[in-house]
Amino acid sequence: MPTKLKVLFLGHEVSDFMAPLARKLREEYSYYIGLFEIRTEKRKEDRIAVSFDANIPPPIESIRINQLLKLIFSSFFYRTIRNYGSLKAAMRHALKYDFYKKAFSEYELFNIHLVNVHSLAYIDFMPARAKIILTFWGSDLLNTRDESKEAVAKAVDRADCIMVHSVEMREILLAKYGRELYDKVKISLLIDDTSRLKEVVDRLPQKKGIIKNFKKKYGIPDERRIVTVGHSGRSLDSHVAIIEAIGKLEEKYKKDVFLVLPMTYSFETKDYIESVERLLKNNGLDALILKDYLSEEELYESRLASEILVRLPKYDAFSLALSESICSDNIIVSASWLPYGRLKRFNIYYHELDYYADITKALQQILNNFSLELERHKGNHQKMFKLFQSEKISFNYNEVFKSLWS
Repeated sequence: MPTKLKVLFLGHEVSDFMAPLARKLREEYSYYIGLFEIRTEKRKEDRIAVSFDANIPPPIESIRINQLLKLIFSSFFYRTIRNYGSLKAAMRHALKYDFYKKAFSEYELFNIHLVNVHSLAYIDFMPARAKIILTFWGSDLLNTRDESKEAVAKAVDRADCIMVHSVEMREILLAKYGRELYDKVKISLLIDDTSRLKEVVDRLPQKKGIIKNFKKKYGIPDERRIVTVGHSGRSLDSHVAIIEAIGKLEEKYKKDVFLVLPMTYSFETKDYIESVERLLKNNGLDALILKDYLSEEELYESRLASEILVRLPKYDAFSLALSESICSDNIIVSASWLPYGRLKRFNIYYHELDYYADITKALQQILNNFSLELERHKGNHQKMFKLFQSEKISFNYNEVFKSLWS
């Protein structure tokens, strides 16, 4: 075993979420952690510099004449054509061969994050000795795109280890790809950093003042309860089904609530936002749609200004947005189909619904017993911290790395 095991974190938005874990693995266990991201924009270079030992450049995009001539004599190119529907895509992939084959050759262990056809294509450049870990983030398992299905099915067989967030996600993976994979699957959360949660909790003593200022800033009447719907601009957040259910509230309850829809993240389309606006109007609901980019401070403000969170996405793994909302002492309304067993095991209180239609009744009960609901949700932020502390995420990854390279 080398003095310092070299591990490459590979994927699309790795540095956005995995930098804290990479930094801990380097500091606590002396691993050499490299980074390869399949993107060139919106990267936080300062975070990358302090979290990773090396940063392999992004994919080559240009195609030159001399490179085209070289492809004619490349057996790898002809093998690649069979795997790509587009000749141009096959050419781009083959042109990367020499560069990435050399860059990847110094690593022993490859951890692919967000498992899809684009990230898995880089297995072609890994040395034969490579140990491969697939880390599913959520949508890649819970909503695998058609273009990725075949590649993922092959990759789970090739992988030496598969990592998922929860027991529920493990069972979904085994149901999709076969129970013979059981011994390969390890369970661990990903985000090894509670600093954002701490930022929220540190502001809790000011929550009443933050709510008051938020209402004043956006012209929301003081007597209305702020009900946040979803956390992104994607239809994944089920805005339509949720709004239709809230629209069935009796008129007196409609006058008690003011909806806030944060649609700044993963903005889908302008048409989708406009359709949500029309739906709100048709259902007689007063609402604020946040469309513009929020600074970090504004994001914390929006979490803490929220009094009730109604979040029933079509699928979700275990998001940081949800964790922040729980730590903000929101009254939480969520869905039974989501893999949130951890929340139950740590006695984190929230409302779990089987159907979107149940939102109407749940909201009315909450509004009728608001003080009691606040009291029940009060200790959630402390339990959330205990949950993250119990996970020992860097320890989990170290155990996997050791088992694959012993």
